[in-house]
Amino acid sequence: MPPGFKEKYFKKRVDNKYEILPEIKEMVSFSYHNLIKDSYPSLLNNTNAMDVIFCRNAIMYFGLKERQEVLRRFYKSLINGGWIFVSPAEVSQRLFAQFVTVNFPGAILYKKVIGQTEKVETQPGVKKTSYQKPKQTPSVSMHRSVFRPGSESEATGRKKTATGSLKKVLPERAQVTYKDALDNFLNGRYQEAVATLEQIIAQNENVIEATVLMAKTKANQGKLKEALEWCEKALSMDKLNPSVHYLRATILLEQDKVEEARQALNRVIFLDHNFILAHYTLGNLAHLQGNRAAAVKHFTNALDLLKNYKQDDVLPESEGISAGRLREIVASMLVR
Repeated sequence: MPPGFKEKYFKKRVDNKYEILPEIKEMVSFSYHNLIKDSYPSLLNNTNAMDVIFCRNAIMYFGLKERQEVLRRFYKSLINGGWIFVSPAEVSQRLFAQFVTVNFPGAILYKKVIGQTEKVETQPGVKKTSYQKPKQTPSVSMHRSVFRPGSESEATGRKKTATGSLKKVLPERAQVTYKDALDNFLNGRYQEAVATLEQIIAQNENVIEATVLMAKTKANQGKLKEALEWCEKALSMDKLNPSVHYLRATILLEQDKVEEARQALNRVIFLDHNFILAHYTLGNLAHLQGNRAAAVKHFTNALDLLKNYKQDDVLPESEGISAGRLREIVASMLVR
C-alpha cells in the first residue's frame, strides 16, 4: 500500500481500525440484484450502459444455459469498449466468444468491441497467447451461435459480408416496420435499431412509438443527452402520455437530475395514479435521501397496486420485471 494511502482515504476509529471516508462511501449505492430473475439491461435498475462489470465467483455456480444467458445480458448491458472482470476459474474462451479477450499480467479480462469477437489482445510487456480462432465454415448460422447473444456485434459483423452494404443489415423490403426495430432493440442490436428507426421516422410511420423506442435505444447506448432529446420530441407529440414521462424521469435519474426526475414522476402519478413503477421509483428516491415516511408511503402504494397482478405478470414499462419480483423488492425495502 502506498505511503499515506490510508490517511488519505480512511479515518482511524477508536478501536484502531480504519473506516472509509463518508464522502467516498456516498459515491456508491448498493442494491440487490438477481442475475437470473431480474431484468437487465434496464433503466429501472440502473443496469444499462455500464462501463465495467465485476462479477467474480458467481457464474461458476450456474448451469451452462444460465451462464450463457447471464453473459448475453452482460454484453447488452455494457457500452462499446466496456469491460467485464471474472475470476480465473470462470475464464472461458468458449463462453466469452462474443467478447475480445485481453491478456494482462496475471489476469485475463474481456472487452466489448462491436464488430470484433474472439480476438485475443495482449497488453505491452505480456507474451502473446497462442490461441487462434477455431476454423468454421462460413454460414449465416455463425452469427446465431448459442454462445453469441444477439448484440450490436452481430449487426456490425453482417457488414463484413460480401456485399458490405448496410442494406444487408436492414430488412430487405421497401417499408421497414416498428416490429423490426423493436426486435433489434430487444436483442441488443442497438446500431441496427437506430438505423431502422431513422428510416421509420423519415417515412413518418408509427412516429410516436418509433420516437420513444429511439429514446430507449439511445439510453441503452449511454447517450443520455440524445435520449432525453428524443423523449422531449415524443412528449411534444403526446404531452399526456404517462409512459413517456416515466421514461424521461428514468433518464433524468441517470443524469443525476434528481429534482427534475421527481417532478416528472409526480406528473406520471397525476396522469395515471395506478402507475406502479412511478410509486416504486419515488419510494427509492425518498429512501436514498433518508425520508423514511415518504418512502413507506410510496412503497405501500406500490404494494397495494401490485395486488391487482398475478405473481408472474410482467409489469407495464418494467422491461421484464414480474409483479412477484417487484413485490419481493418492495417488501425488502420496507423492512430496512
